[in-house]
Amino acid sequence: MEIRISVPGTARDDDLRELRRRLTDVEELRGRIRGVDAEARPGSLGALLEALAVNVLSASAVTALAGVVVSWIRHKTADTVIKLRRPDGTEVEVTAERVRRLDSAAVRTIVAELSSLTEDLGSHQDDGRAPSGE
Repeated sequence: MEIRISVPGTARDDDLRELRRRLTDVEELRGRIRGVDAEARPGSLGALLEALAVNVLSASAVTALAGVVVSWIRHKTADTVIKLRRPDGTEVEVTAERVRRLDSAAVRTIVAELSSLTEDLGSHQDDGRAPSGE
């Protein structure tokens, strides 16, 4: 399943590139992340990132994704918003303001909320291979 991650706002490209670096550090996600470019504006030197697409094949991969997202947004100094969307349109939105002041139990609750994006993965096990052109 592909989960699309977007960060609305003027620093979107920088935020997504920073988040992608963090996600690629996680073994379960490495090789499963691609950038989705926005259309290049006339006169610009190229396209900016519009979103990240992360292919996840197991609940543990989504839990890893959720952990990275919460850790990343928790350390943002600006009031950042991040949206994670499944192909069926199910979306979870997390804000830095919501996460920054939480204790560890509340953070675990948000990770569980983000992990709910995998409800239809059931007990499917990830074989560790990068996805073939879905």
